[in-house]
Amino acid sequence: MKSGNYGATSDEKDAIESQDMVNLLKRNHDTMLQKYEQYRQRNEVLEKATLDKEALYLKIKTENDLLVDQLYGHKRVAEDYKQENIILKTKLTSFE
Repeated sequence: MKSGNYGATSDEKDAIESQDMVNLLKRNHDTMLQKYEQYRQRNEVLEKATLDKEALYLKIKTENDLLVDQLYGHKRVAEDYKQENIILKTKLTSFE
């Protein structure tokens, strides 16, 4: 009865060790491929999230720029009305 490598010749032991190393390398390779696939999928999700956030940022920035322009326009109109009000008050007091 042979158990393990007992009673095997040196060549047989080398062949068994080589086969064990090949099997180990195959397992490591399979594990690395699985990890690679997981990282690839994770990166795709992160990239999609980044693109979505960038699109949202551009939309918000565009809306903000539009609101800033509108606010500036309204401030100018309000200032014009203030000036016109001052002019009209001055004319009114000069008529009295």
